[in-house]
Amino acid sequence: MSWSELSIELTEGTNYAGWQIDAQDLNTGTSVTHDYGARSLGSLTVFLNVSDIAGNGYADWKDGFEITTGNGTFSHGDIYLVFVLFEPDGGSKIGADFIIWGDQ
Repeated sequence: MSWSELSIELTEGTNYAGWQIDAQDLNTGTSVTHDYGARSLGSLTVFLNVSDIAGNGYADWKDGFEITTGNGTFSHGDIYLVFVLFEPDGGSKIGADFIIWGDQ
């Protein structure tokens, strides 16, 4: 699937941070990691980096993403949810979610 069909959201239950991925940023012909910039999640600043190993603009084998913080850490004991949304036609959403625990 094209990276452009995916979006990623992060929440701690009150606030949301989200990124729309653009396949053109990752279609370089060589391995690439693209920084999708800072978002606010309450008082925390979070960043998304997406890696496309083949540099083909498609989310496939060994590709991935990383969410990091810029001004502190994920709060110890808090639960954060990461949603990966597949939007093949720009309207319908199919998602998967992951739970992460802060500072473990």
